[in-house]
Amino acid sequence: MKLNELELRIYKEKKCVGFTYFLNLEDNKKQRFDFVLDETNNEYEGRAWEMTTLFEPPNGGTQVYRICFVIPRNDIPLITIAGMGLKLFQTYLKEEIQLKSCIDFSIGQVVNDY
Repeated sequence: MKLNELELRIYKEKKCVGFTYFLNLEDNKKQRFDFVLDETNNEYEGRAWEMTTLFEPPNGGTQVYRICFVIPRNDIPLITIAGMGLKLFQTYLKEEIQLKSCIDFSIGQVVNDY
């Protein structure tokens, strides 16, 4: 990931408060990740970020993923903020895949009895 890949930046005064990263997928598809500084969070004063992405599976429906995270300092580079959000999302996905795999296995056990 490179700094110039953080697109659609939103500035408030001179501070970047939002940007978008497009992750390249197979078959020239892209996954959009929107990052926004949570300015309503007074507890973390300019360090709370929210990353949102939408999945539109081929079988229909839309899944919205929203990951909230806090950076350790206000002067963290945007590229690091994006990396932190993506790594947190990757961890979340791995946990979700594990849970769905367990559910799939359990359903298979129950349905095999019929």
